[in-house]
Amino acid sequence: MRITSIISLCTLALTPMVSLAENQPQDPRPLGEIVHSTNYHLSEKEEAFLDQLQRDCYNYFVESADKTSGLIPDRAKTDGSWFSGVASSASTGFGLTAHCIAAERGWITKEEAYDKCLKVLKFTRDHFAHTNGFLHHFVNPTTGELEWDSEASSIDTALFLTGAFTASGYFENEELTAVVNDIYNRVDWKWMTNGNEFLDMGYRESEGFINVEWDHYSEMLVMLLLGIGSDSDMALDAEHWENWPRDPKLTFKGEGFCAYPPLFVHHYSQNFFDFRTNRDKHLDYFRNSQLSTLAQREYMDRLGKAFPDTLGHWNVDLWGLTASDSPDGYKDWGAPYVDPRLRPWRGDDGTLTPSAPGGSICMTPKEAIATLMLQKEKFADMGIYGQYGFTNAYNPRTGWVGPDVIAIDTGITLISAENLRSGFAWKHFMKHPAAQRAFERCNFYPIKPINNDK
Repeated sequence: MRITSIISLCTLALTPMVSLAENQPQDPRPLGEIVHSTNYHLSEKEEAFLDQLQRDCYNYFVESADKTSGLIPDRAKTDGSWFSGVASSASTGFGLTAHCIAAERGWITKEEAYDKCLKVLKFTRDHFAHTNGFLHHFVNPTTGELEWDSEASSIDTALFLTGAFTASGYFENEELTAVVNDIYNRVDWKWMTNGNEFLDMGYRESEGFINVEWDHYSEMLVMLLLGIGSDSDMALDAEHWENWPRDPKLTFKGEGFCAYPPLFVHHYSQNFFDFRTNRDKHLDYFRNSQLSTLAQREYMDRLGKAFPDTLGHWNVDLWGLTASDSPDGYKDWGAPYVDPRLRPWRGDDGTLTPSAPGGSICMTPKEAIATLMLQKEKFADMGIYGQYGFTNAYNPRTGWVGPDVIAIDTGITLISAENLRSGFAWKHFMKHPAAQRAFERCNFYPIKPINNDK
């Protein structure tokens, strides 16, 4: 579930450019030799841009952190004049990874980062509201008590754990790792299935299970793998990895991929589990995210040409669409879509969401960095970029600029940029034995990327 309480229900799309891949032959390239553009060479200008973007994104996690707990609020005004009165488990998890990156980059000392992370982890273990180990979505940032009757969330717990695992791998400190494992080992993954074959999205104290299941391709990969990798008697059986269908399969320029319109679902799992050189019998999940990103870019270009009055600024240079704020509230939009007719099916109004290419920086660096640099340069006078990086969303046609930044979108941009530059989150997250067990139990096997500068 997205931090802003949108439950992601899959409505996938199909266009003449993107087509169903039913009964298509297997990829003719031999297994183990799937192309990845992981050796992209940054120019000095791109390096400087990413360094400033990451520093600005990190400012959010420094300035917003609660002084008592270190928990991170869900969102804030772009000028820092207001921070949300609730902290979220997912944003706090991304904050843990952000502190580690900051230490590695020399923005703070490693000792400072350690103290910040240990404070957050101890507070989460001892005070953060949870049900059977699943952290609640929103809590009071100072006390950790439940806010808004928010659910004990399967996805938000998993996203917190990505940061906890990364901190454990980075610091390699017994005390900190013990706290991480205390939090992880109390999670009752079997309970969250509610007796079914899929994980539920969450549980509310007032109503019980939400009764919406994670039963299709989405951001759920990270929680399934964490549940299967657990060494407790509450772990998920490996068969849960096989339960969900890898469809619909679409194609982009002849290459099949499993699609989902909002790009954030292709970011969260893929920026921690290292799918670059590991896959299962079903999919190359890293390549899948690359193709999803490139397919969206081309689809938005085609929409811009088809609807010049409202979407004419969308093109291969100005693109990016994922769940975000809008003048009419929070929208779970993305592309491409199910219907073969070329239409803005989810009410697309020309909004651009920088975190869409932001989270894909490590997957499609050439295209993602180019559009972010252009957006910052072209629309600076609109106020789309501030002390925490890009605003959450804006519309060049109408002049609307979202007043907020959202922590997980700012966070995934920071993390993806660092993964491109150093592989940081992949390297340290994957050190945790649970991450390695998950790959083993789900029968992942190593693949050899082909060098592919694009």
